[in-house]
Amino acid sequence: MNARTAAVIGGGVIVVVGGVLALGPFFSTETTFELRMQAGACQPSEPPKITAGWRNKVSWTVTNVDCPTQYVRLQDFQDKNGSAQRVVAPEPVDSNAIATGQASTFDATVVKFRLWPKTYKYSIYLKEGTGDFQRRRDPDIDVWP
Repeated sequence: MNARTAAVIGGGVIVVVGGVLALGPFFSTETTFELRMQAGACQPSEPPKITAGWRNKVSWTVTNVDCPTQYVRLQDFQDKNGSAQRVVAPEPVDSNAIATGQASTFDATVVKFRLWPKTYKYSIYLKEGTGDFQRRRDPDIDVWP
């Protein structure tokens, strides 16, 4: 590699890193939602959209308002065409048991790198005790450079 090529590559890396750092204040990397009984079933509310960049830590805080103890799982990240995508790690993102009246925060890291912003869907699953997870909602996450 000659000096000119190295300079161009180095300059490109600086621009990308600078752009990611400059966009940081516009990200919304934390969201919340509640679990409430509705028509005899525990249902999650719609969480505000997360907006995050590559390698950002994202957090979900879940408050169990009036459901029996629940476990929450976030998985099935996909693009708008329904194609499975690896957007965060770990996946699935699992909570600890969340008792009635309690809150729990759980985290993941964005591992999807994007040159242009893109919205992905994911699913919120709930379960009680040792039962199976059941899909309850499909909110969005925006991934930026």
